[in-house]
Amino acid sequence: MYEDLIMTFSPEIAALISGIITLIFFSLKRYPFEIVSSLSIALLGVVLLFVLLSGESGDKTIFGLFIRDNFSTFFKLIFIVSIILTFILSVRAREIPESITPEYSLMLFLFFVSASFMVMARNFLALYVSMEILSLISYLCVSFDLNRIRSQEAGLKYAIFGAVASALMLFGISYLYGISGSLDYADISKSLLSLNQNNEPVFVLTLLIILMIFGGLFFKLAAFPFYAWSPDAYQGGPTPFVALLAVASKSAGVGALIRVIVTAFPLNVSENFGSIPIILGIVSILTMTLGNLLAINQNNLKRLLAYSSIAHAGYIIMALSSVDIIGIQSAMFYLVSYLIMNLGAFYCVQIVSDRTGDEDISNFYGMGSRNPYLAAIFTIFLLSLTGIPPFFGFAGKFYLFSAIISKGGAFYYSLAIIGVLNSAISLYYYARIIKAMYLTDGSEEVFSFDVVRRYVIGILGICAVLFGVYFAPVLRLVERFSNILHP
Repeated sequence: MYEDLIMTFSPEIAALISGIITLIFFSLKRYPFEIVSSLSIALLGVVLLFVLLSGESGDKTIFGLFIRDNFSTFFKLIFIVSIILTFILSVRAREIPESITPEYSLMLFLFFVSASFMVMARNFLALYVSMEILSLISYLCVSFDLNRIRSQEAGLKYAIFGAVASALMLFGISYLYGISGSLDYADISKSLLSLNQNNEPVFVLTLLIILMIFGGLFFKLAAFPFYAWSPDAYQGGPTPFVALLAVASKSAGVGALIRVIVTAFPLNVSENFGSIPIILGIVSILTMTLGNLLAINQNNLKRLLAYSSIAHAGYIIMALSSVDIIGIQSAMFYLVSYLIMNLGAFYCVQIVSDRTGDEDISNFYGMGSRNPYLAAIFTIFLLSLTGIPPFFGFAGKFYLFSAIISKGGAFYYSLAIIGVLNSAISLYYYARIIKAMYLTDGSEEVFSFDVVRRYVIGILGICAVLFGVYFAPVLRLVERFSNILHP
């Protein structure tokens, strides 16, 4: 029993032990900062190894609360790769002084544990507790900089929005338990199917329950209507953690949402109670449109990328509105491309803000001549985020739109058209940054930065181009790790 438990949760146990080790070594201050940082990155690599090994040992359910399967392993890989890249970006970052590095490092390991439990949950109680732990870690990390009022304000706004979303979700879960007598996804699905959908009060109540539960998950995705916290949190929080928030936290929400849709509210349930595809489609339209329109006039690049991340959440939800394996695989595929291009974009912003002290677009004026390498790599990430070939973002969006169009019908065709139009809108504000780097005069001072970050953004840039041209390996990976949804 204990052996099975340890093997099932081996990545999470390894992350907890690694976090404690990192906290101790950072706190001792007997070793150079670079050595302890390298140790932390090595321990993250060990956690990555455990994720890969646990993914090869088959499916396992523990206490009826969590399930370790290929699907959860896929998201764990996204989490740990994102955290490794985030930690590299955090080393010597201006917004993360050495005085808070021990606590910050521990939080990154705990972030992985809570996010992993979210995507492994097969019970609403387990999901709720995991999501709350992840949220608390996020609130703390966003407001880590005690010397900046903006950071404290961002953390407070984030926590208030999170409390509302959490209460709404818990309210829905309590009603769901009252109807079904269980919090297990599969049991709930059976109970909902046995209800009389022709009974109007039951229909309305069940629809409200689904909306309330989705509301809590939409908060993690920064989707409509729980998106307003995102720009302030992104601008006020430390850029390295904000980058993690934009990718890993959103991925945790996507993974949990997919498992809920497939297991607790499958298509036969959604057809009886309010049509989940229509709900997701409407939310995706509002999310991507608001995100893109509000990004147009932003001069602070962290706020711009925050609104951009809102829009990308809309694209992902659009794919999930198909409620089939093709749409789910396309969303998972898009998350891989989003990891590379979004983390790369935040890397470039962090490199400049560490030198200049802020993230205003004016700091990139003339970057094409001041540092052609940085300008070229940043341009690759921006064009990939737009969805322009031959970059990875184009492959991701092509797969998303193909999944929607393949469903057929006026509703899905309309979704695809609105998605394409939103991609065209996004080109405007991404192009503003490219224009600032190449067509706007700025300082003539040569801009330089450390070799480690030079290599990291270079590798991410190569991936953004390589997987845009040859994305078959990523597609095979997604197909392999999504098969648990339709055994």
